[in-house]
Amino acid sequence: MKRPQQHIIETTSKKRFEELIPDTWVARELGSDYGLDYLVEIFKDNNSTGHLFFVQLKGTDKEIINNIISYQLSIDNINYWNTIINPILLVFYNSKLNKFWGIWTNELKENIILRKNDQKKFTIKLTDKHLLTEDFFKELESIFDNTIPSKINVTYRGNSNETKLLHQHLEKWLKYFFEDKVHFENHMLPNTCIVEYQSLTPDSITIQITIKGKTLNLQPVEFSGNENFLFLPDIEIGKVPEQISECLLVFALLNCEKNIKKSITIIQSTIGNYTGDYLSIESFLLLTKTAIQDEMSSELNELAKTLILSNKINEFQFVNTSILMLNEDDKLDELYQTNLKFAIEKVSDTQMKGIFSYNLANSFRSSGDYYSSSLNYQNARKFEPKYKERFYWWFEYAGVLFLSGHSQIAEAFYLKSHELESEHNIPLIFGLIGDCNFFQGKFSESIVYFDKLIEHIERPSSSLYEFILKSIVAKNLVASKLDKLPVDIALSIKLTREGLEKEQEELFEKAIIANPVNGLAWFNYSISLNLRGDIEGAFRAFTTTACIQSWDSEAWCNSLLLAFSTKHFDLFPIIYGAAYKSIGSKFLNIFSQSILDQPNLPMEAKRELIKVFTDISKEYVTKQDFVAK
Repeated sequence: MKRPQQHIIETTSKKRFEELIPDTWVARELGSDYGLDYLVEIFKDNNSTGHLFFVQLKGTDKEIINNIISYQLSIDNINYWNTIINPILLVFYNSKLNKFWGIWTNELKENIILRKNDQKKFTIKLTDKHLLTEDFFKELESIFDNTIPSKINVTYRGNSNETKLLHQHLEKWLKYFFEDKVHFENHMLPNTCIVEYQSLTPDSITIQITIKGKTLNLQPVEFSGNENFLFLPDIEIGKVPEQISECLLVFALLNCEKNIKKSITIIQSTIGNYTGDYLSIESFLLLTKTAIQDEMSSELNELAKTLILSNKINEFQFVNTSILMLNEDDKLDELYQTNLKFAIEKVSDTQMKGIFSYNLANSFRSSGDYYSSSLNYQNARKFEPKYKERFYWWFEYAGVLFLSGHSQIAEAFYLKSHELESEHNIPLIFGLIGDCNFFQGKFSESIVYFDKLIEHIERPSSSLYEFILKSIVAKNLVASKLDKLPVDIALSIKLTREGLEKEQEELFEKAIIANPVNGLAWFNYSISLNLRGDIEGAFRAFTTTACIQSWDSEAWCNSLLLAFSTKHFDLFPIIYGAAYKSIGSKFLNIFSQSILDQPNLPMEAKRELIKVFTDISKEYVTKQDFVAK
């Protein structure tokens, strides 16, 4: 049986490849299941360096002219290589010339540009600069280390002496800022940045940068005839020439992981000359993330200032939005807010001042500084009067007013928001307006809005259980003739204190009549009712306390335990959902601990109860969405 020519070529290519690599190295041939041919381990001075890379070997007997070999690759293969952590060297062997060409697959992954989304194949061309010899591997032995994926090869493409001079000057700046992280025309490195120059006229050059799978077209570089810096043997630190400014800016932004501090320095030095619109928020997100990981918040703040002073508003927005996106546990609140304050002070455009003030107000609202939030909502409207016509300004400001205790004004703001855009925030806005009425003691009016909310939903979520429960509580308060009573907060506080001193239940009742939303009075009234055996009354009182003092985990726990004792099983999931929304995921442990603390329950019963309540929490609380009718 005649053996296929391709099999012969494959066998020959493997023999020749194994002869090519250093004798001290180990090349382990892999089975077909791996989709790769070799795993190569590098040895130095007969000792393993621990460095590994894969080899994909392909052989051909096609005619080769001028040492240029072309090969068609599957996009699926390239995507597969992208999943491999170790570097992969793609090696081509020509049996007629007995020559090897090689390219790191990272270079393919980062620089191929597909003509269409459904493209299945991609053709690469390798030239004599990709030829592999024994020297290739000897040099690789000395440079290959754990940082090889972080190094980058910058390669030049140009068509004139001027473009070559310009690129050589760029190389000097890159060497200065990135030192050993950047190499030039070194195709042994997996990561490559292609800088392509094209002379349009004797006085104009276009620059195109291809890196990380993106091709960016920079603004044309204009020559005046006085470019003496091109002939100087060294660079002038602090004076980046305008002709390479944008190129250096792009490189620094897209490769900021190499040296974040110097990248920020480059951007500060060059951003003033940037006139394009191709830099994306993803690039600034990478920059911001790297700076935060390296604890360089002050450098980020200085960069933000530079962007504002350079009137690069979009780029400033990219940086500050990235800070907001990365603001885990609110650790970056101060940095975000400081940047906005500086922007408000320095920008001249009143509309932008309004936008920045509104963003600052939202940030202060999230961090609990309601006074500063209120001031900045007002400033936003002052700088941009059109905010008065935007429903979301009224809606967000209403929330701040409510949280700072101004329920009556908050109600008016929510109503105005609903008037401007009646389709937004439904059914939530009905619950919020009802809340404003509830805390004004207008319980009958709050019921109207709570019931509107309930009418608009088919399946409640934990975010809405609170309002459903308050509707039930409000109806009890109306039945108890506590609706729309004249409120005397000072008297209510005085009576509550006296009740605590004298331990008299009637004083708590009087305090509640003086102010029906006095949470402390309700809590102590609940305890008093429970002690004298009025379990049903204590249940209602603790539930009312929890609705008034949503932070009060003890009131929530007592309400749930009494709901179980009084067999209000239908209310249990609603109370639990409201508690979960108010306290958070930690409430399950808090409530479980309250069960464990019950002195009259055997341990087996406690365990069974905790299991039941855990199952209930999964059923009712993890469904965060609701379906509107």
